[in-house]
Amino acid sequence: MKRALGHGPSLIAVLSLFVVGAGACERSDQLLSAVEADRVGWEQRTSSLKARASTLDQRLRALPAEPAGAPMARLAQRRRVEALVIGSRQSIFDLDRNIDDSVRDVKAAIGRGDNEGEQALTAAAETINGYVSQQEQGLGDAEKVMRQMEAR
Repeated sequence: MKRALGHGPSLIAVLSLFVVGAGACERSDQLLSAVEADRVGWEQRTSSLKARASTLDQRLRALPAEPAGAPMARLAQRRRVEALVIGSRQSIFDLDRNIDDSVRDVKAAIGRGDNEGEQALTAAAETINGYVSQQEQGLGDAEKVMRQMEAR
């Protein structure tokens, strides 16, 4: 029995669905590549932060103890740098966990759809980049204070 045109899927419709599906897979692959590239960049930045915090801690330990009767401002300055180093280490640890969680969440969102994946990636990037920038600023402030302390 011959089929009339319009009955059942046409070759053009099937090929159109294939092309659309391939495009969706390509977009998902692009998003997965983007999240992996972001992950690598974030890990490089947090590695740099860890190295800076470690160097700052070593520099702080190398300073001689404040003499008895030293002004309270000098003691407070030293305590401030110590607190910034300790806080920075914990924040970087938390940031590493946040990166892992965010990458996992973005990949799951990509699996649910490209639009949701793209939105999740954008939100994760904004959040993580903000956290990293805060840590960079905090360490920069601590390094500035350290230079002042070393100049005395």
